Amino acid sequence: MGPSGTSRSRTILQHLLAGLETGVLGSLLAAGWYGLSSLLRGQPVWVVPVRIGAALFENLSLRNGFSQAAAAGIAFQVVAGGVLGAAFGLLMRDTARVARTMLLGIVFSLGCFYAWHSWLAPSLMPAEPLPASMSSVLVAHLLFGAHLGRYPHALRLVRGAE
Repeated sequence: MGPSGTSRSRTILQHLLAGLETGVLGSLLAAGWYGLSSLLRGQPVWVVPVRIGAALFENLSLRNGFSQAAAAGIAFQVVAGGVLGAAFGLLMRDTARVARTMLLGIVFSLGCFYAWHSWLAPSLMPAEPLPASMSSVLVAHLLFGAHLGRYPHALRLVRGAE
């Protein structure tokens, strides 16, 4: 691989890392929203991660303890956020405008919301109810998408670290 191939690989890696960072942090923001919305409904803060973990991993029932199901639910959310953030980073590349990136991040997250609730969730978890109200899930996706707007800042940090 020549010098141009190395710099192209480095650039792709920078986009992936910046997207990964914004996606993981955005998913933690969404998890925080789920906790807050659960508390506002009078439920324990861990209700949503437990439901996600128990729905995705059938053998991980609540009788094994809520901590395993909650950890699995949070892990799934963080990994999914990281993967989606990395994909977003590859799509955005060198975009420098934060407002434009935030708008596109919200559109991207709404597309993910639609894809998950229309196609993926019904096939993966057909009998499971939503882990939270639909409006709460929508707000979590909007928060995630808005945080993707920090991608240009994360990209500058990744490039400055080299």
